[in-house]
Amino acid sequence: EADVRGAISTYYAMTRFVDDGVGQILDALDQLDLTDNTIVVFTADHGDFMGEHGMQNKGGLFYDCLTRVPLVVSWPGQVAGGVREDSPVNLIDIVPTVLDVFGIAVPEAVSGFTVGSAPADRVRITTTTQRLAVPIHSVERYHHLMLYGWDGATSYYHTDEDPEETNNLYDTDNENIGCLWDFLKPAIDMVDAERAGMEPAGVP
Repeated sequence: EADVRGAISTYYAMTRFVDDGVGQILDALDQLDLTDNTIVVFTADHGDFMGEHGMQNKGGLFYDCLTRVPLVVSWPGQVAGGVREDSPVNLIDIVPTVLDVFGIAVPEAVSGFTVGSAPADRVRITTTTQRLAVPIHSVERYHHLMLYGWDGATSYYHTDEDPEETNNLYDTDNENIGCLWDFLKPAIDMVDAERAGMEPAGVP
């Protein structure tokens, strides 16, 4: 409990620090009379663990409940204010979104989608290999999230029905899980080819 309280107070302190820094940037744009001619994009990588899944502080991108981060786009007079998009996005969506705002055609070589235009069946895959001793992968599609650790630990959640991911429904007979494994195996193979001293366990 003390650790959670400490993490929360630190989180609010960091938020205040970032807020002050962003305020300085926006004030400078006002002073230079550039506000109406500048597009501002504010985003982040991921949030902090505050006891979810028994973890603290920053640790990875693999749980949906910890990747709800801001993506705010502001351009007075050009981007409608107050518009909110609740569909999942990736950081690779920022470039096509900004290009679209400027009316610039998105080159074919640019991956990602303009925010709000990604297909419903989009597959999102994450991999964490540096901060944790055991590589962890996750794959999400249609609100079905599966996590796999190289020690063989697996979990599966319906994130629309269970947004905090507390009910592990992993069952090898579930056809959705078989489909998610098909998407995840190339990512596991890619990391396996580059990582020495550890092999993935329990991959079907």
